[in-house]
Amino acid sequence: MLCVAGCLLGCGFVFTSATMVSVVIRRWCSTNLGKYTSIILAANGLGAAVGSPIVNPIINRPGDPYAYRQAYLLTAGIMAVTGVIVLLLMREK
Repeated sequence: MLCVAGCLLGCGFVFTSATMVSVVIRRWCSTNLGKYTSIILAANGLGAAVGSPIVNPIINRPGDPYAYRQAYLLTAGIMAVTGVIVLLLMREK
């Protein structure tokens, strides 16, 4: 059951991230769409590579069985700040 949920979650991430990137790129750029799309998708992977070593020690804190909650709060805070910045910078057509 966990594998099925993981596959569905992965498919959801793939379709929503690629769709959102193409919408944002088309609103901001008229040329070099492929280059800018690849830069944003590479930054997505870089964020995961940088974020994992930061969040992992918080989750695996010795003696604190509920340390994962702080990791969730940190991740939610980063996502909220990023979301506000994106909303402020997003152009309308």
